[in-house]
Amino acid sequence: MLVDALVAFLLYCYDDTICTFINEKVICNIETMKTEIYNRLDANRGNVSLQARSLFDKIWSSFIAIADGENNLKIPPHIVWLNGAPGSGKGTNGRSIMKAMDIFSKPVVVSDLLNSDENRGLMDSGSLVDDEKVIKIVFEKLLDGNTCRGGAIIDGFPRTLVQAECVYLLMEKIKTLHAGKDTKVSVITLLVDEKTSIERQLHRGRMTILHNESIINNDSGVDRSAELQEVRKTDTDTHLARERYQIFLDQTKSAIGFMKDMFSVYEISTAGSFDETKDRIYKTLRQEKL
Repeated sequence: MLVDALVAFLLYCYDDTICTFINEKVICNIETMKTEIYNRLDANRGNVSLQARSLFDKIWSSFIAIADGENNLKIPPHIVWLNGAPGSGKGTNGRSIMKAMDIFSKPVVVSDLLNSDENRGLMDSGSLVDDEKVIKIVFEKLLDGNTCRGGAIIDGFPRTLVQAECVYLLMEKIKTLHAGKDTKVSVITLLVDEKTSIERQLHRGRMTILHNESIINNDSGVDRSAELQEVRKTDTDTHLARERYQIFLDQTKSAIGFMKDMFSVYEISTAGSFDETKDRIYKTLRQEKL
């Protein structure tokens, strides 16, 4: 009876549709109820958790309401989900990826979308922002009809298993809407070791500080239209830079594993110079005919 009560409680908390389904039927005994529960679980589980499915349905419904129907949503012709540890060069190598894949829209940088005081405090510590908030703001940008007309590179997403599961649900939904006109999907992970990651984070911090000082001091040869750049705490402290790298590995391992199971993931090393990495990007993406 304890198992039965636990199953019912979990379903009540995480899947109202299952409870509704059971309530609509005449349940003669506990065994019949358990059979109905597990049948429904098997039918709905698919490849994602109930938590992700519930979250995705909630976000998707809000988009449909705003767009006045699913068919009015604007789907980019090509979506690239780009991930990589701190210092792997997602921003630096973004232009090379765009060129290799014939994408013309500016990359959507998730950290920029989350640039509020509250979210910045979390990211400065290396932590991740709430899944629902991140998923909603990323999908909203992706489907707004203006930002990604020439294809979309989503820089820094997904970072958690729930986010990765929602990416899968989104792509399945898009397939349904665009029967016969599949949106092209690519998943790229840029690889960097811990030592190089830390060195690059600290180098970025030094360069940002020098840039800001040159503007403040009104140095000759400085672009007068240039703006001050934010200095991340993790870019000025070795311990925080190492911690940020480890948090990325710990918290994104399951997400990257799920993406590998669901999609073809192209892993590209960013060790060495910019030109060496650019050559690897062109060679990998063009050989794979993305």
